[in-house]
Amino acid sequence: MKLSKFKPTIAAILFAVFGVAAILWWQHSIWTETQMKNYEESHEAYVILAKGNSKMTVNVRIQDMSGRPVVGAKINVINNSGWNPGMSDQDGFASIHVGEYDVAELLVDGNVVLDRPRAYDLGYPNAIDGLYVLVILKSNIKIP
Repeated sequence: MKLSKFKPTIAAILFAVFGVAAILWWQHSIWTETQMKNYEESHEAYVILAKGNSKMTVNVRIQDMSGRPVVGAKINVINNSGWNPGMSDQDGFASIHVGEYDVAELLVDGNVVLDRPRAYDLGYPNAIDGLYVLVILKSNIKIP
């Protein structure tokens, strides 16, 4: 059996393997870049992240599109240790202590407004030194 018969096949396999690897790397880098942004827009809200000032605490302000505070919103910070609940006060603020530093999801009345499934792996967003989150609800969410 001649080796020359296998050369095109080996070249095609190598091309396919390296091509798939390049595509996966490209998708991973774009997805990682998206996960590292300090803002997010979902169907329900605009979210802006900033460094806080209280270790292992997520300070959240919920407001509507006109800037008025949203009172009584049920907030859940989800991370590696589970659910960390809170409720917005008369000024739209909630201060939630978390057991783990990562912030993978933020829910407002059951609606996911921040979705960062790789927060633990990437280390962002995190509440190591505190995290401030501004949530601007779009008009399609109604808080009871």
